[in-house]
Amino acid sequence: MTKQDRATVTRAALVEAAAAEFARDGYAGVSLGRVSHAAGLSNGALTFHFRSKADLADAVVDSALAAVRASVSDALSAAPTPLARLSEVVTGMTRTLHANTAVRAAARLELDHSAGLRRWSSAWHPQVRQLAEEASRAGELPAGTRPEDVSALAVLFIRAVALHTRAHPAPPDDLRDQQGAHVSLAQYLRLWAMACRGLTP
Repeated sequence: MTKQDRATVTRAALVEAAAAEFARDGYAGVSLGRVSHAAGLSNGALTFHFRSKADLADAVVDSALAAVRASVSDALSAAPTPLARLSEVVTGMTRTLHANTAVRAAARLELDHSAGLRRWSSAWHPQVRQLAEEASRAGELPAGTRPEDVSALAVLFIRAVALHTRAHPAPPDDLRDQQGAHVSLAQYLRLWAMACRGLTP
């Protein structure tokens, strides 16, 4: 392995460790020493790649944004109508939150209003709003249903998944609520399908 390859692997390990720490405890609750320890690396290795905790958090958010943009891109090409594409965005984001620690971390950092960091929702929120408006113009929504309400429903669902996966990290197909009951990815998808039935004219 070349020196450059080792540096790439080290940086990736630090970002992965930081994502897990930020997802669990937020920006204020995480120290650089804790991240380097979690990654099994020295503080010197961390500061070689990242000058500050803000730089490290930025790298985590960058990783999350790449994953979210890929999910949204896949969703936009997966369905023929605006309402179906909106649903694909929501289910794609639900899957991504379950599977990607960096995305969960970025959601936590945004919720904590961490200063100066890019917002993970910027990669999906505008698309949700636009698709709801397109669905309304296409006559896909029930009479009297406002596109802004459809957009708000989708946003609330995604943010609720983000909150739950942050509070109860577990493998993608096995989350538990505070009472210990299983809340699986499949169940979230069924809940969204139930909500979508209310949007069918």
